[in-house]
Formats: sequence, C-alpha cells, structure tokens
Amino acid sequence: MLKFILIVCLIGFLFYILYNRFIKPNLKGNDGKIIQNNGYLLIDTTHTIISKATNLTLTTVGIGFILLIIVLVLAIKIKILLFLLPISFYLIGQLFLLSNHVKTTKKQQIWFNPQNSAVFIEQIDADNINFNLLNDVRRVREVKSVQNTRGLFFGYYELMLSHDTIQIPYLVAENPQNKLFLETLHANFKIAVESKLFPII
Repeated sequence: MLKFILIVCLIGFLFYILYNRFIKPNLKGNDGKIIQNNGYLLIDTTHTIISKATNLTLTTVGIGFILLIIVLVLAIKIKILLFLLPISFYLIGQLFLLSNHVKTTKKQQIWFNPQNSAVFIEQIDADNINFNLLNDVRRVREVKSVQNTRGLFFGYYELMLSHDTIQIPYLVAENPQNKLFLETLHANFKIAVESKLFPII
C-alpha cells in the first residue's frame, strides 16, 4: 500500500510541476480584439480559449488520477480492473498535451495579410519566417486527437514550406477572429487529415 501511495504522490508532484512550469505562466492571451499592424492581422488565441481548455484538461486529469488510485487500491484483489490503467494514463496524459500546445502557441506570433495572403511569423527560439500562403505552401496536413474527451479536442494544422514547417494548434484555430485565415487555408488546399492518440507538436 505504501508503494501505491508513493506512486500517486510522485504523479501528483509531476502534475504540479508541469502545471506551474509550462501552463500557468502562459494562461494570458488577448481578449478577443482584432489586432492589426500595417495591414497584417494577428492570428492568435484568446485568454478565454486557453482557460476553457485548461479547465477541461484539469477535470480530465483529475478523473484520470481518481481512476488510477482506484486501480492501484483495488487491482490487488480484482485483477480485471487493470484494464483501466491505460485509460487513466491516457486521461492524465492530456496535461502533457495541453502543455505542449500552449507552449507552441506562445512561442510564435503569426501575422496574416488578407490582401495579398502574406504571412509573417515571429518566433522566440528560431528565425522569423516570411512566406505567401497561396504560393509558398507545398502541403497542408491536419493532425487531430482520435477522440473528443469531455469536450476537449486537441490537434493542429501543419504547413509544409520548402525549408520550414509551421504548426498552428487548434487553440489558435478555434479563435473566431482567425476565420478568414482558416477559410483561405481550406479553400486553397486539399488538407490531409491524420488522427493520433497524442497529437504532440
């Protein structure tokens, strides 16, 4: 029993570290206003979208922890409950997925000019990128979760250029202010859709 308690405590501690290190500092977003600069529109997420995704994720992870505790406590006597172990790990894994997508969203700023389809991306840990959405994108792929978990659906668009690859998380795509950018993307490309258990960027 002590071993099980230690495992749960370690997972809980990991949860706390991950949340405070990657998610909590990045919960700020714009308030949904359209941000423009010299004809370019900022393609970004909002505080509301990130907060909603965070709340849904924390609820899902909490269910995963409860399920894990039940399995660890009762599986000694009821072996059949072990089949719930992968499910609990999957639910807990949503926290890692949220962290990955929030971090990707915050490390780049995407600017789109609807007049000429020019795109300029400012990146924190890499060189900035300039390209034309209609002329320079060779292929577009959409990677999404295999299922919707309690209203939570992770995924991203991947734009392949000649020498770069751009990922745009659903956290950005779900912002209604980015409708024109997404419509341009869908209207001009045949988007290949791929499903993954954990669509990590």
